[in-house]
Amino acid sequence: MYFLKNFILNLHRKKNVALGLAWLIIRLKYLEYSLKNAYNIKFFFLKYPFFIDVFWQIGTFTEFTSYLISWII
Repeated sequence: MYFLKNFILNLHRKKNVALGLAWLIIRLKYLEYSLKNAYNIKFFFLKYPFFIDVFWQIGTFTEFTSYLISWII
């Protein structure tokens, strides 16, 4: 049980790290793109205001479910 609980906790940490890295890479790529085309920034965020928030929502959901499962175990 202890091993399984730690495995789930480590899994959620790795998933959050992966999501954080994906978010960072996308932000850096978009920054590189937006520096080339600075006027596109406002249009991008007007068109996709939820874009960055999606990563936060996925991260908090996986964190909540992993803690819930580990608490049940």
